[in-house]
Amino acid sequence: AEVLSAPLSLSAFTSGGGARTTAYLIFQGYTAAADDGDWDAQTGIGGIGCNGFTMFASQTYDYMHFRHLEIFGKAGAGYTYLIDVDDYNTFVECEFHTHSGTDALLRLSLADMVLRCHFHTVTSAEMCLYIQSASHTVMHNYFDLVGSSATVAIYASSYGQAILGNIIRVDGSGSGIQMYCRSSVCANNSIYSAGGTGIGIRGYSSYSTPAYIGNNIIEGFSGS
Repeated sequence: AEVLSAPLSLSAFTSGGGARTTAYLIFQGYTAAADDGDWDAQTGIGGIGCNGFTMFASQTYDYMHFRHLEIFGKAGAGYTYLIDVDDYNTFVECEFHTHSGTDALLRLSLADMVLRCHFHTVTSAEMCLYIQSASHTVMHNYFDLVGSSATVAIYASSYGQAILGNIIRVDGSGSGIQMYCRSSVCANNSIYSAGGTGIGIRGYSSYSTPAYIGNNIIEGFSGS
């Protein structure tokens, strides 16, 4: 794995034009050649050890694409995320783990996508995935919070979310999904608790705009 000695700064890159809709900045693992990784076989997966730092020096970075990466190792007090990004970023087939910071493994701002990723080994964060603003797609991911102190796997605090086909395991007081329901869809998720006291899915909104929460499987919660 590449181990950081400081958070990554893209200031020189962004001052030269930076990433944009026609030129994404790509972080991707490989074995011998670009695109030779296989997520299911776990080959060609690049490693980034954050070494106690948040991965990026700023939360203002947009238009980045992450694929076939294992990103791990953030610790510390205060507002400490493993990865903290801004708008129009995509995470595909990545693993996020070993996080003892007090905030989420991954925080997203606007219109990002998280697809087929794996989140686990969270020792003090409040949540695994924090969706701060509108219009995200979170689909076909696996969240394993068993033995974790995280209170919720997916927390979405704004409207227009598509949370689909995720598998979530929790225990203790851990919950699966908490979401702002306005103009959102939450469907085909499987949430399991080994007798825990958390909540499978909690939706809330102060607007009358419709949302759809349906066809989810929630099992194992004690209800006490």
